[in-house]
Amino acid sequence: MSKRVLVILTSADRYYKPRIKRETGWYSVELSHPWNKMEGRVELEVASPKGGVAPLDPYSLGSAYDAESQHFLKNKRSIWENTQPIRNYLGRAKEFAAVFYAGGQGPMMDLVGDGDSIKLINEFYAAGNIVAAVCHGPIAFVHAETPEGRPLVEGRRVTGYTNAEETRDATDKYLSFLLETEFVALGAKFIAARPSSTNVVVDGQLITGQNPESAGAVGEAICEALGV
Repeated sequence: MSKRVLVILTSADRYYKPRIKRETGWYSVELSHPWNKMEGRVELEVASPKGGVAPLDPYSLGSAYDAESQHFLKNKRSIWENTQPIRNYLGRAKEFAAVFYAGGQGPMMDLVGDGDSIKLINEFYAAGNIVAAVCHGPIAFVHAETPEGRPLVEGRRVTGYTNAEETRDATDKYLSFLLETEFVALGAKFIAARPSSTNVVVDGQLITGQNPESAGAVGEAICEALGV
């Protein structure tokens, strides 16, 4: 029987910060590249906080929108247009081997504080599953805990979209907090590489990637951790 991986996408299509009128969602390469690495090696299912259509960030169709992502978005729309609510997967951690959170700034709006998502991460981690994310996706880990009640990332080597990358892109003005700052405050050992360089950090069950350039490598790292 193939191992199963649950992929989580954001349901947020806009920024929550007052007076910011800008669309957001999940980032194209941060789903397409990991998906293509994992497809055929594991069984994949997709969920989001609200279920249904998970919004694609239109700003992810720029310079990072490569041929691989173009093909993916053209041929696999049902993947993100028919997601299941995260709540449908609570209590089912033993049916899966891993959970993966795609990035985009949407997770900074909803997944950071989504109660069902937090419960899901806690359950998957307690079950010994791989818990993975890329770019802004790791923000979903901020309120997750170990079975002992400690912050999930406390003392752990992790990465995600860095403050330097937010400043370079001038995207920090859309956000009420920054991922790197939140992780450091929790006592995480945040590993920041040069902006736009591939950086994947594996620490036990936790697998995190820094940015869009790291997305495919995160998918590969998940497969390696699962032995597939």
